[in-house]
Amino acid sequence: MNIAELIAEHLLDVYAGQNWTEVNLQFTLADISYEEASQLTPTSANTIAADATATHTFGLSNCI
Repeated sequence: MNIAELIAEHLLDVYAGQNWTEVNLQFTLADISYEEASQLTPTSANTIAADATATHTFGLSNCI
């Protein structure tokens, strides 16, 4: 496996489970509304929705 394949496998494991944290994004974010996901916080300019968009951009949404 080359490095790109290893990184992709690692990211898919984090998204769908079977990773070292015993937590996955798919299950954790399942019950969050778009309004909650797009809310800015005082400590970060990032939102869950923006991160989910980046995930989609990098092709991880294809594993849903």
